Amino acid sequence: MSYAGRRRASTLAGAAAAASLTALSAWALGGHAPNPVTEGSTATAPDRTVTRSVVVRRRVSAPAAAARTVAAPAAGATPALASPAAPGATPTPRHRRMSGQRKTPSRRPAAGAPATGAEPLPGGYRAFASATAAMAGDLVLARAGSAAALDGHPPDTADDLGALVADLPAARTAFGRAVALPGDAAATSSSPPAGPAAGQDTGRGMTATTTARTDPRGACVRGAPISSAEAHAATAAAGPFALAGARSRTESSLDAGISHWALVSRALAAPPEVSIAAGTASEVAVRFLGPVTLLVRAGGTAGSAAAQLDPPGDAAAPLVDVRAAGRTVRYTAADVLEGGGRTLRFGAVTVVLGGAPHAWRRDAGSPPLVGADGTFASAAADLLTVRIADAPALVLGHLEAAVAVPARGVRC
Repeated sequence: MSYAGRRRASTLAGAAAAASLTALSAWALGGHAPNPVTEGSTATAPDRTVTRSVVVRRRVSAPAAAARTVAAPAAGATPALASPAAPGATPTPRHRRMSGQRKTPSRRPAAGAPATGAEPLPGGYRAFASATAAMAGDLVLARAGSAAALDGHPPDTADDLGALVADLPAARTAFGRAVALPGDAAATSSSPPAGPAAGQDTGRGMTATTTARTDPRGACVRGAPISSAEAHAATAAAGPFALAGARSRTESSLDAGISHWALVSRALAAPPEVSIAAGTASEVAVRFLGPVTLLVRAGGTAGSAAAQLDPPGDAAAPLVDVRAAGRTVRYTAADVLEGGGRTLRFGAVTVVLGGAPHAWRRDAGSPPLVGADGTFASAAADLLTVRIADAPALVLGHLEAAVAVPARGVRC
């Protein structure tokens, strides 16, 4: 073969090798390479910008316990108030129902994901909160609940203990319900239309107050709670338990931002002082030294969602006193609200410290659910449970709260 022929063959072989390398590189980046045989041996891939989608997930932890981080929902979807339980979580039993006559409420679908399958209103949001200061058998002391649903679906009207309000009129988007003691002071508000606060005071230390402020257009409620409920109770008795002084309060409100608003729900309980076998050598008394608040928040942006359970002040500050056998033992907020809880025994009386908040409407062994994208947060907690012999368990401070907002928050 002549020198010119050998040179031409060498050039064609090199071009073919370069073509194969260029094509593989471009394919790996999702593009296409030019063909040097048809476009010349000096052809190269045109300049291009390669775009890759990267999902960044940030874990948002509640101060009282590690919260589960959940991936953001698909674009355009309204976030659910509750998400599936964390895989691998070790379930722990909830407290038993406190009366054989009490029916377990049917599980409502997680707010924001109704069973109807209807599409929610764009930009819709919803909130829920409930607080019960004390409950044993058929006795309920200082129970409050409130909700708002501006997403085209009815508000949630029940918590884990049972119905909060019955026969809520159609087209209502918010309500508040408070009961100091069954058969005593009680109040209910619902809207629209919004009206003045409802309330009842029986003059015996039993009071109930509620509000609901949504209008038919679903406009933002600013400067006041969207809905709220508060109940105060003086004294009551439930089997072997003597109860004195209790308060609960719930509210959901918008928290102003730069261009969008966050949604916040609070559930507060100040449980009553409990005495068992008062005046005897075997007397046991349990007393909370202050209220405890469960707060959830969602702002619609990464890192803006949170769930926390806090008393006012330092976690090392005393929160509960237990007096038994003439001796008082004091437990801090960290003792009661952090970790997995503790079981204490004082003779025939068992006291269970509730431990950290857990998932709302999910396994009690799962942590609170906090959206990585900031569109939802929810949690529940039982502060303390007292058991004695065959008497119904006395639950002190049952709290639930949940919020869900669109991406970037509520636009007002």
